[in-house]
Order: sequence, then C-alpha cells, then structure tokens
Amino acid sequence: MKWKPTTHRTSGPNEGGGSQDWRSQLAAAAYTHATRNGPLTVVLYDCTTLYFEAEREDRLRRVGMSKERRVDPQILVGLLVDQGGFPLEVHEFAGNRGETLTLLPVLDAFRERHQATEIVVVADAGMLSASNLNKLEDAGFSFIVGSRTSSTPYDLAEHYATVGTS
Repeated sequence: MKWKPTTHRTSGPNEGGGSQDWRSQLAAAAYTHATRNGPLTVVLYDCTTLYFEAEREDRLRRVGMSKERRVDPQILVGLLVDQGGFPLEVHEFAGNRGETLTLLPVLDAFRERHQATEIVVVADAGMLSASNLNKLEDAGFSFIVGSRTSSTPYDLAEHYATVGTS
C-alpha cells in the first residue's frame, strides 16, 4: 500500500470530515488486497455510534438516536468489510442521521468506486426496513438481511407486497 500519510489535522471541531483523499487511497488499497485472489462477491455492512462528552453540537457531532439512551453529541460510523472480515471502507455520518439511511449511500459509493457489479450485501436488523429492501433490489444488489424473529413477518410482508416473492 502506497499512500502519503496524513500528517495534519483533517477534521477540526466545527468541520465535517476534512480531506477525503486519504480515504480514497486507503479504500483502493483495501479493495486491491481483498480481490487479490478473485472478485469480491459478498460484503457485510454495519453501523455504530461514537459519542463525545461535548457541550455543543457541530456539523458532524449531533445528538441523535442512541441505543444507550445518551443525549451527548455523537457520530455514526459505517464499516464495510469483505466476507473474511477485512475492512474495505469506513464512512462517517452526522450523529442525527438514521442508521438505515447510511446503507445505500455506502454501497452506491463502493460500487461506483470499484465498478463492482455482482455483490451480495449482508446487513443486520438495524438496516432492515421495507424501504431499504426495495431500494437494494431496485439498485441491483442481492442481499441477506438479519432480522429479529418477532418483526420478520411484518417487514418481509411489506417488501413482498411491493415487489412480489419471485
């Protein structure tokens, strides 16, 4: 992997992200590594939150849905890995963004960056919504989505009502 390391601060306290060049270089190197023995066919995606003990929000650190019921500013971090768990890309989102709204932008960016076409996406119940299932299918992704047993019939019923079962 050859990329110039970042030696300066890329994200200030009131900025959202900073330079993306190092991310592109790192993502390209990770993809090259992950596909060294053949094409990438399965990717797994998950999202988590990181909170900050800060008194004020900024463009990135925002109060949002917290599984820990915190009211501190937070960011969302989305991680895309290959079938072996090797990290391919990491994305940050404002803390007040819903996790389900991060899935498609990450997958679309990944597919565009690498011209990857035949990918099966694996995600957990946090990404499950009838809207996301429909959007994944409309975008041409195959998918495996984990769900809580109690909600599966309802979520899938809405998806099947929209697109059918074939």
